[in-house]
Amino acid sequence: MEKIQSELLSRSIEWAFNCPVNPSEGGVWERMVQCEAENDVNSRPLTHIPVDAEQEAPLTPNDLLKGVANLPDTPGLD
Repeated sequence: MEKIQSELLSRSIEWAFNCPVNPSEGGVWERMVQCEAENDVNSRPLTHIPVDAEQEAPLTPNDLLKGVANLPDTPGLD
């Protein structure tokens, strides 16, 4: 525990906890985490993953929900 605390102090990271008596106070953060998790789940491919960059991008639930293709960034391609 002391190692973690010293590492956090060296990086100027400070923890802020919600009041345990009022858990609804953290609703904004909880909603942000939920939205990120939902986006991750809905970004998974429903079809095959293309082998070549010239093939079409796989279909994802986000494509259907948003009505547009969400092309992911391919690492290593500029």
